[in-house]
Amino acid sequence: FLVDVSQSMQYGRGPLNKYEYGSTLAASLAYLVLRQQDAAGCIAFDEKIRQRVPLRSKRNHLLSICDALAVAEPRDKTDMYAILSGVAETYPRRGMMVL
Repeated sequence: FLVDVSQSMQYGRGPLNKYEYGSTLAASLAYLVLRQQDAAGCIAFDEKIRQRVPLRSKRNHLLSICDALAVAEPRDKTDMYAILSGVAETYPRRGMMVL
């Protein structure tokens, strides 16, 4: 899961801003993936990668993903192309990435 933690993700009013909504969605999807015993990982990024959680398939790995998303604070601008091309090059295995 790739979660944008740029400054623009602080937009929003009410109970959840864009970052909190995206983090909640990524954690929920990670839970579902781990329940079916597939591997899940997470990258929180803006101009560069802020948090990286490697792929694992153990159920308690969800805590690592949630911790990484809780630590990442929205700041800076997004460099989407550099991040996506860099991540695609470092993960040679087949799989699915959710942005």
